[in-house]
Amino acid sequence: MFRIKKSDKKEPVKYKIVSGDTLSKIAKKHNTTVAKIKADNGLTSDTIYVGKTLNIGSQPKKEKTGDKVTFKKLKSANLGDEVYVVVKTSNLANKKVRLNVKQGKVEKTKLETKEKGLMLQHDKGTTTEAEAVVGAYAKDNKITNKTDFKDWAIFKIILGDKDTKREKEELDKLKDKKAFMYLLVDAHTPNDIKVVYNGRNPDKNGEPDKRTTPNQWLDIDGKWFELGKAPCYCLKMGLVKVSCNGKGKSITEGNYEKLSKDMGVEKNVFKAVAKVESGGRSSFISKNPNKSKILYERHKAFKHTEKKYGKSKANELKLKNSNLFNTSWGGYKGGEAEHKRLNDAEKLLGERSIPIMSSSWGKFQVLGEYYDYLYDSPEELEKAQNLCEIQQFRFFKTYLVDVAPSIKSAMKKKDWRKIAKLYNGPKYEENNYHTKMKEAYENYNKE
Repeated sequence: MFRIKKSDKKEPVKYKIVSGDTLSKIAKKHNTTVAKIKADNGLTSDTIYVGKTLNIGSQPKKEKTGDKVTFKKLKSANLGDEVYVVVKTSNLANKKVRLNVKQGKVEKTKLETKEKGLMLQHDKGTTTEAEAVVGAYAKDNKITNKTDFKDWAIFKIILGDKDTKREKEELDKLKDKKAFMYLLVDAHTPNDIKVVYNGRNPDKNGEPDKRTTPNQWLDIDGKWFELGKAPCYCLKMGLVKVSCNGKGKSITEGNYEKLSKDMGVEKNVFKAVAKVESGGRSSFISKNPNKSKILYERHKAFKHTEKKYGKSKANELKLKNSNLFNTSWGGYKGGEAEHKRLNDAEKLLGERSIPIMSSSWGKFQVLGEYYDYLYDSPEELEKAQNLCEIQQFRFFKTYLVDVAPSIKSAMKKKDWRKIAKLYNGPKYEENNYHTKMKEAYENYNKE
């Protein structure tokens, strides 16, 4: 299995930290992410020092002419990860290839559904079997090296069901919380033309055995592919020392106290903002599966669509569904229905990144359009916000420090009108955000 790479990497550059720098600002300036800078420099926290030098592996922006696509091989992945499976063929142009992801080594648990394989999410739904056509990828004009893939069947799948509760419970039964998987690949041709496979199948001891069914594959090296639970984003960012194993963690009073100390703002100011933005309710609308509280902003979706695809495309989508794409804000439905609006916008537009960027996320309702201050992609932001309240808190801090630093002064002065205007926009008075925040703050002070 692979992850896609849409550009060639630039050589790392040396950057000397100056006064006022934060990792988020440096990442934004060099078109990379905080997580990548920390990984490249062995940092375990967000603390940096003036005068020190960082290695920055820049991620260049996409060129309008298209992207050169390569695939990075993976040895393991987690439930909910989007991966690509590449099947190279010969003399099978335009033929269908199907695959299942099945559990390999004999273990004490079964991730498979009725022995058919792991549930997979793909463009035709959620089933145990995915399908791709040989050469289809070579027809994508956005890819500059598309002819490289004329004999390839390329599958884009998300590992596991949309609700991964059962699968996570099965993984929990295993000592290392991971399972070993292999691919069952089947090529379909008319008139029962014989297909020869170059694959290897494990014997009863888990070793490759060329005598058995050849279209059951391990990876290229004949090794098992490891499937684990969702990653711990807080561990990845150096926020915690022990992984949550995909369960997420809740915000504590200590988190507010640390943010108060770091920014010089009373902690109850932050708590008041959180209470108003979350409506005084939980950060999540569902814990099975985990779904963050969100608000889909149709005017943001119109703006981002116009920027990426042009005004005519944005207007076309507005005509099709003005509740999902519009020049004015509104159309809110709340709760689970906001996730449905996001999903419906994805179907209409044909991509998920813009709907994610056009939604505000979690307890603090920070817009997804600021994802690149902290995450590699909008999709990674969505996973992190859905998984963990601490990630929602970290995204809130990033917004305050790097996106809207002027809000800090307003918070110190408890200028509720200015806080509400900077946080909720010029129409803040329509929902009385400023008075609600003030009342919440006063109530916290009475406790």
